[in-house]
Amino acid sequence: MNVLFLTWDGPQVSYLESLFLPIFAGLADRGFAFHVVQFTWGNRERREVSAQACRARGVPYTSIQIRRGAGPVGYLLTMLTGIRKVRRYLLKNDISIVMPRGTLMGTVARASRKHGMRLVLDADGFPWDLKVEFGQMRGDGLVYRLMRDLEAQLARSADHVICRTDFARCAIIARAGGCVREEQVSVV
Repeated sequence: MNVLFLTWDGPQVSYLESLFLPIFAGLADRGFAFHVVQFTWGNRERREVSAQACRARGVPYTSIQIRRGAGPVGYLLTMLTGIRKVRRYLLKNDISIVMPRGTLMGTVARASRKHGMRLVLDADGFPWDLKVEFGQMRGDGLVYRLMRDLEAQLARSADHVICRTDFARCAIIARAGGCVREEQVSVV
């Protein structure tokens, strides 16, 4: 079964290489063939490191450059062009499951997926809450409220949600407003 993992990473992190690729290798024995589309603002050398790590594990890799210079407009343009590119990728590679990591990639996955395709959301922490905690965003601000609502919508529309802790699991279920069954959310 072909699974597309969508991720949005800066050049300073190596989650793909150090965390996810070993997990994907372990799941290969269970019949899952992973593909990776990574949205990043990393330079060519950084993207090549990710590409080589994926090749070494037999995982097809594609990167999409994030347009950071234009601020929120650049992110929006990246997501819109990303939806088109991801949609083509899904059709070309017979993907059965889309696994986005986080809210932004969940939005791309939801807009891209074709009928009958399963969505497994990797609810990777609470990035919008962290921005509030560290003073980068206002807790009563419009952007925060929109992103929290989007997180809840994604949890409700996903076939399954994975998270890292029991606390996160309870929060995801509560924030979805009772529309997510407990068995739909797993701690991994």
